[in-house]
Parts: sequence; structure tokens; C-alpha cells
Amino acid sequence: KRKSSLRKARETLQSKASTVSVYTQALEKEEVVKNSGLLKELTLLTNMTLDYMSGKYKEVPFNVILGITAAVVYIACPVDLIPDFLPVIGQVDDIAVLTWVLKRFHAELMKYSEWREQNTEKK
Repeated sequence: KRKSSLRKARETLQSKASTVSVYTQALEKEEVVKNSGLLKELTLLTNMTLDYMSGKYKEVPFNVILGITAAVVYIACPVDLIPDFLPVIGQVDDIAVLTWVLKRFHAELMKYSEWREQNTEKK
């Protein structure tokens, strides 16, 4: 499943439209995002990826963007280790993947958050 998600992430990152679509699908999984309290962080991951793709933010290695996108592809996919249609338990693997990504790339996300604040203040 990991290799499949990485392959799909590479394909997704080929176009901004595909990337936006996958991240939007992940954000729309309200039961996962809202119940885990991770909406702010997932939104920040989304913004970092889009700013990277648009060339606004290049201070993050591509492998970080790829890893984050692979996780988002997994979350957006309705067919995963534990099917999403199973109440509560169906979202456990999605929350676990999102939590792992946030821990794994926490430092990069904090750098981006600071960069974003500084660049938002200038406007």
C-alpha cells in the first residue's frame, strides 16, 4: 500500500489540479478531520504543498512534499486497510496516518508556519 500511495502521490503532484483535488477529498472526510481535531494541521499541510507547487515556498525538500501527499492520497482513498464505511473504526487508520505525518514532518511544518506568518504580515 505504501508504494502504491507513493506512486499515486508522484502522479498527483504532476498537476496543481490533481493535487488540489486529492487534498480537498482528504479535507472533506469530515469524520476523520473533525473528530481527530487535526483540521488546522491538515489545512497547513495543504497550504504548504500548494505554496511549494506554485513556487512561493521552496524551503522544503521534495521528499517531504511527496511523503505528505502520499499520506493525503491514502486518507482520501475510500479503500484502505480499514474500510471507511465502518463506523468509528473505519477512520482509525486514516487518523493514525495523519498523526504519523504530522509527527514525522513537524519541524518542516513549523518552519512553513513561521514563513507563512511572516509573509502574510508583509501584505
